[in-house]
Order: sequence, then structure tokens, then C-alpha cells
Amino acid sequence: MKQCGLSREDLEKLLEKDMSIVQELIRDMSLWKPQREGLEVLDRIMTTSPIGRGITKKQTLGAMVVAEPPVSYAVQQGLFNFQEEINPKIGTEFPSFCFAIATGGGKTHLMGACIAYLYKTKGFKNFFILSKGETIYNKHRFEDFHPASAKYVFKGLTGFPTPRLIDGDNYERSAYPELFADDLVLYLFNIEKIFNERTDVEFRFHRFHENIGGSFADVLRSTPDLVFLMDESHNIRAEKSLKAINTLKPILGLEFTATPKIANVIYSFSLRQATNEGGPNGGGLVKRARVITRRDDDSLIEEREDIKLRDGIRIHERKKTVLSTYCKNNGLPIVKPRVLICAPPSQKDQAQKHIERIAEYVQSDAFFGGAYKGKVLAVHQGSDDEQIQQLLYLEKTDNDIEIVIHVNKLKEGWDVKTIYTIIPLRASVSDILTVQTIGRGLRLPFGRQVSRDSGLGEEERKELQDIDTLEIISHEKYSAVLAKVKANPDWDVSVAPEPCEEKESKQINPDGLEEHRLEIPIVVGKPHSKEEIDLTNIEPKLEQLQDVDVKLIGTDLATLQERDYERILEECNGSLVNFFVRILIEETDEFDIRDKGRLQQFVQAYIDKAQVAEGEKEKVLFKHRGKIAQDILTQIREKIAEKTSIDYVPTDSLLEFRSYWRNFSKDYVEKQKDAVIEGELTHNIIGGYRKTVFSRNIFESKQEKWLADILDRDEEVLRWVRPPSGQMPIAYKGGNYNPDFILEDKNSSFFVIEVKARNEIGDGEVQTKARAGVAWCRAMSKATGKVWEYKLIPHDAVHTTTSFKGVISNALVMPEKE
Repeated sequence: MKQCGLSREDLEKLLEKDMSIVQELIRDMSLWKPQREGLEVLDRIMTTSPIGRGITKKQTLGAMVVAEPPVSYAVQQGLFNFQEEINPKIGTEFPSFCFAIATGGGKTHLMGACIAYLYKTKGFKNFFILSKGETIYNKHRFEDFHPASAKYVFKGLTGFPTPRLIDGDNYERSAYPELFADDLVLYLFNIEKIFNERTDVEFRFHRFHENIGGSFADVLRSTPDLVFLMDESHNIRAEKSLKAINTLKPILGLEFTATPKIANVIYSFSLRQATNEGGPNGGGLVKRARVITRRDDDSLIEEREDIKLRDGIRIHERKKTVLSTYCKNNGLPIVKPRVLICAPPSQKDQAQKHIERIAEYVQSDAFFGGAYKGKVLAVHQGSDDEQIQQLLYLEKTDNDIEIVIHVNKLKEGWDVKTIYTIIPLRASVSDILTVQTIGRGLRLPFGRQVSRDSGLGEEERKELQDIDTLEIISHEKYSAVLAKVKANPDWDVSVAPEPCEEKESKQINPDGLEEHRLEIPIVVGKPHSKEEIDLTNIEPKLEQLQDVDVKLIGTDLATLQERDYERILEECNGSLVNFFVRILIEETDEFDIRDKGRLQQFVQAYIDKAQVAEGEKEKVLFKHRGKIAQDILTQIREKIAEKTSIDYVPTDSLLEFRSYWRNFSKDYVEKQKDAVIEGELTHNIIGGYRKTVFSRNIFESKQEKWLADILDRDEEVLRWVRPPSGQMPIAYKGGNYNPDFILEDKNSSFFVIEVKARNEIGDGEVQTKARAGVAWCRAMSKATGKVWEYKLIPHDAVHTTTSFKGVISNALVMPEKE
């Protein structure tokens, strides 16, 4: 068990002995799912196929063809065309492999992981990182690969050298003798620095330099291990660009793009996957895309353009409100959403005039009363350096720009996390629903889909989905938009018929009298496991397993697509027992390498009990490895949960309730507790309460409102509070939750009250939270010397005429243990 008494350093050494380079990088670089899986595919290729100076592309790909099992699921599904890639007249002269990863899936971080992997496993030290245009090129130079940057991709790696950076602006001034030193070197260039279409491949890059006796291209050609990494490679694969690249004689190419042009894909992570999986809280890695369109809009083009702009800005204002509310409630710097207006392409002078006309209009008094004066940035070919600089620093908090207008599409690399609304003007349906258009606004500002966080109420979760959603305004043919969305299986895009209502944020302050403030110590929850996990009674819960063809079950092969399973089986010398043991050690925090013997016995017993319809048992079980791994892990995690308890430790600090914010429609009118009608008891601000620090409250059910009325009028109650979400969390095995009410009665006894629908009382999570509440109150009683009691109240025990004692007399008695 991991609780035994080894020091942290000794434990890490033990673990590292059984950990591959890939697993070290996954741990040290905190790789996301597509980065982990992509790196594992590269590892599979590098360990099955020869790559290096003097080895032909045909030799490398030939080894991949015969590799068993196939090097990746993407190759197995035909995303890699061996016949086409082996053809010497097509594409690169060196083996080059593409990672097709959706925007926001972490392509640059995977690029860094690939460099670290090749350095650590093969000793490669020369990496040429090629992009197109200035935007990505400068991002590589000053952010991604600069050691002083907060976004440095190698941050967290131990024993990894600081790379020497040589770029397209300093290579002529660099000290050439040092280029031949035994360093890790990153060459950061864009295609424009090495290739000029007017002179084919002849450019400064290829000119003779007296002090090195050749050209800079000669320096690169002389390296024994030059690896080419192509960012947004679909922009680089033109025939003349490839000719310029081929002249540098790399031994390997790695390509990264969301929109691959040719079939050399070894790993794919689609937009649909990125929207739904891979995030740290079980959600997706990017925003969901939602198309806003009006049915049967027959307006003239000019009228429709104005309608789209106004609809987009109304959505923008709503986003602004929801984001501001979320940030204030969570103590975060305010995140400002931005609007991206895509003007139609046209000739240079006409495009500039069109953009300037739009910019003038949206800043005029005729457009929302001039609310956007000085908040619009128009970007076109004639833009000056200051405008471009504003564009690059759009996310800085002191940047007042809210609307960006540009012609056609901004180039890849300009990915702003705060783009929440995209308005394409005079665009075809095909242009609107492209990865390039949607991709500019897919990144998440908080690093996760916040609506998937634990401990949220249903209404709060629904509202936070706004923060996780990108809106694209399209008033073209509704049916055409819908058909286009349904036709692409990789998209997860919803279509809404019309924009939602405008919202504004309402602040709710702790404005009650000081005498009604409850003294509640802050409590720290410390989870721990006291006992060793009993594995003896874990048995297969799967139906009889069939001997099915691997290709037929496709992605259902492994529910847990977190590891390269074929590779792990090889490393375990083909032992299915050791394969599952390794999965258990890597997938749970409860076991480590010292549990290997006990786990081997358990897995062997599990395999012996597994039922197979026909065929060789171990082969059939391996085909169903994902289902089996999921079954074992699910049962073990249930066991861990049974043995895990939480110690509640009250501190000397007192809880201070803070102001909080909620969003309501424009011109919303607050309610008063004695005048509100029954249909408005929930999800409204209701004021008029006296014996609490919050005179205004919001309720999720009418019984909660009735109970608040009872507590406020009953003479047995001295003071009470309805804790705002997140401000008084009680830790439980599933996360944290807020109870509905806390109160103190006239006998100085305290009560924590939770109201639940009677048909939900038996729910496992409700029971777990209730037991946590009981334990929390027990710890409070011990620490304060006062009575603290937890009361779980069925909803039908609360009525408008019930007394406080009448309510708690109907509380359910909670068992001490599960």
C-alpha cells in the first residue's frame, strides 16, 4: 500500500525503476489524453521501425506495414496510406508522420513531448520547428520554446537540458562554431525564412557564408539527426515548400494539424472527441460550438448583416455577464469575452473599405447607443504595427478591445481563449462551418469545462454551460446549416433557432445585522484510507466473452483508451496477468510496484473465473482488455471508496460569508418573501428575511423557501444562514457540497439541514453526503463543546404551517457507516 513508511524519494526511485520514458514524460509534463496517446503511438513506431541517417523512407514504412499489432488505431483504420507515402515522387523524401489533433487539443505541448522523447530515447539533438507566417513563428520564439516564458513546453522536466534556440532572425548573427557543439538545438523558422517562391529554394538561408565555409542549409544537412517538426503542416505541404524542406535532408518528420491534407496520419483526436473528453474534470478540452440561426430569414443582405451583428452583440453581453458573475463568485480576475467578426473576402482596397465601414458602424451611436466606441479593432493588410500588437495581446486584462473585425480568416496560431462569439458576414454555409472558422474560438479560458465541475446545482450547471460554449451567428438557410452539421460526424455542434435573452448580474450581499452572524469555524477535510484493500471477493461481472475479430469491435476494444495496450503487453513479455497488474498500478493511487505479488495473485484468480464462449482464453480476454480493465478498476475503486474516510479538522479561523452574484434577465424585479406567488418561489431573488446575514436568498425548491420562512419566524431559532454555493463546503468522497441551511437555536445548539425529495433519499450520493454531514457535525461538537446535529429532511415534511421542531422531528436517522 502507498501508506507504508518509505520516504518520498525512495518511493519515487522504486516507481521510476518500473516506469518507461513515455510514462515519465506523461507524469512530468502533465500530458492530456491526446498528448499521452499521441506520444505512445510515436513510441510504438520508434521501437518497431528503423529511423536514421542512411535508412530509407521505404525501409521505415516497410517495418510499419508488418508490425503486429498495427502501430496505431489510425493506421489500422486507413488514415495512413502506405502505398502513397512510399511513392518517392509524392510528398517528403523522409518518413513523416502526422498527428491530426483538433484545435485546443494541445498540439504544441505534444510537439514538446515528442522532442523530449526523441532526445531521451534516441539521443537526437537537432530539431527544426517549421511554421508558416509570423504569428506562430513568434509564438514559438517568445512563448512555447523560450525557457523564461510561462508557457515553456519543457517546464517540469527533470534532467532535460536548456535548448539552444536559433531562429530565422538570428541565425546569421549566431556564433557558428557553437552550432557544432554537443547541445540540444531547436531551430525555429517559418517557411518564408527558408524558401522564396520567386527564386525557388535559393534564399539567404541557402547562401554561402564565408565564416562557416558553406550555407546555413549546409550546416543543417551535415547534422546526423535532424528532425523536422511542422506546425499546422497543411500550410506547408505545397510542392515547392516540400522541395525546400527535402533539400535539408531530415531523417524524420512529425506533423501537427487539425486539418491534415494527406493520408499520413498516425494519430487522430477529432473535434467531437475534444469537445466531450480528455479534460481534467471529465469534460472536454475545448468549448462546445453552437450555431445561432433564425428560421426562414428572407431579409435583404444589408438587413441580415445588421440583424446578425445585433444578435451577436446581445449574446456577447450575456456572455460578459455570465463570465463576470462566475469570476466574482470564485475570486478570479474578470475574464472579458470577445467578438470576432469575419468580413467577406474581396480585393485589398475593397476589403479594407468594408472593414472600416463595419468598424465605423459598430462604434456609432446608432449601434447600441455607442457602447462600443474605442472597443473595436479592425485588422486588414493595411493595419499598422500598433494594431497588430493589440491583436496579439488581446487577452491582457487592460486591453479594452471587445470586437475584432478581419477579412477572411485570421491565420492559425491566433487562438484567443476569450473569443466567445463569431459573426461571419456574407459567408456560405460551407465557409461558416469550417474547422478554421470555429477553431479561432474553441479554447477554454479556465483550462476546463467549468459546467462539468462537481458540487454544482442543476440550475447553476445549466448556466455555466454558457461559459463552455462558442456561439457562431448564422442567419443563412436554417435547414442548410442543420444539414451541414449533421453531415459531419466529427463535429459536436448544436443549432439553436434564435439568440437567448439578455442577462444582467445581480449582487447579493451579507447585509444582515451583526447579531445574526453565525460563528462557524473553518473546517479542513483530510481524506485517508486506514485499511488494506481486500481483493478476494472481486469477480468478473461481465457476460460470457465472445471470440470476436479485433477490427470489428473498433473503438469499443478498450473503454480506457489511456494507454497503448499492445505496447504494454509487449513490455510485460506477453503475460496477460502482468499486463493487468501494470494497468492497476498505473491507473490507481492505491497500489504501487511493491503490491505486484499480491496483484498478480488477484489477477490470476480473476482470469481463472472469467467465462469465455470459445477460442483460446488468453487471446479472447486480451481482445476484451478494455472491458476487463474497466470492470476491475470499477470494483477496486468501489472498494477504495468503502475504506476511505475523511477526518474533519476545525481550525481557529471563522467562516466569513461573502457577497455573491447571480444572473437574471434584463429589468428583472426581485421578490419579497410575503408577497411572492407560488410559481416564483424558485430561482428568484426573494428578500425580506431578518434573522440571517443574507436578507435576500435564492431557493432551488419551494420547500427550501418554506423552511427559510419557518426559520425566520420561529422563536426557537436565533439565527440562520443559507450558505452561498462554494462558501461552506463539506468534503465528501465525491468532492464538496454545500448544505441547504445552518442555524443556531435559543439553546445554543447548531443544526445543519439538508432538504431532499423523498424519492432521492435513497440515492447513493445523497446518503454519502449525509454521512459526511454527520461526521462533520461530530467534529464540530468535539472542537467547540457545543451541540452540532445534521438533519436530512424529506421534502414532504416541510409545510408553510410547520414549526421548526416539527420539521426536525421528521429528520431521517442516518446509519454511522455505509
